[in-house]
Amino acid sequence: MRALTFLLILAGWLPAQDLRQISLRTLCFKRVGDVKEVMLMGGTKEKPVPTPVPLYQSIYSDQIEAEVSGDKLTFSLPVTSKTGETVYKPVGEGALPSGNRLAAIFIPSGDADKPYQILVLDETEKAFPLGSTILVNLAPEPTRITLGEHDMTIPPGKMEKIPMATNVNDLKQATVRIFVPMEGPRKWRPVSSTTWRILPELRNLAIAYQNPKNGRTSVNCYQEVPPWRLPQFEEPKS
Repeated sequence: MRALTFLLILAGWLPAQDLRQISLRTLCFKRVGDVKEVMLMGGTKEKPVPTPVPLYQSIYSDQIEAEVSGDKLTFSLPVTSKTGETVYKPVGEGALPSGNRLAAIFIPSGDADKPYQILVLDETEKAFPLGSTILVNLAPEPTRITLGEHDMTIPPGKMEKIPMATNVNDLKQATVRIFVPMEGPRKWRPVSSTTWRILPELRNLAIAYQNPKNGRTSVNCYQEVPPWRLPQFEEPKS
């Protein structure tokens, strides 16, 4: 009887042992429809815990604390079933990295059943150092980027990390140029040239994509000091 009791207790512990505490932010590259909020399905598969997360397009959301399990993050929308119950329909999922600080990037998938492809980044400073740039290539062709002294070509569907540039002007700015392949003796055609502010505390997330209207490759850049690196102010005591 004691052995059976122990096994039952142990079985009750197993789901909790699978739980991981994470701090999550979201960023929506482009919205599908007018949905501005989805649910992170935390907890376990047997006992899901939905947590609302916003889909901001130009900035990251605030950090959200949650407990998750398994090897994927799943995001859903609440819908009413034929029986009048609230059920959750998945809108996308992404592989769960090992870090405890994560950023979920929502990218349209073109799939009506699961409208988002979710790229989940490990935001810990070991995986995404201060001063560095992560470039995600969503374009259907290789994309070349020159950032200061760095020159890198990223295959379609891949992601690369670029160290902080040191070739900057007096305003701490580096020239950034984007190139796409072309035929003939010149293998690359420039499609964009701009400048980015380069500081040791700043990080860049850059997403290269092809505009479906004109077929041109562009880059959206999200530059920030991570919120945990910003000055923290105590709330005044009442």
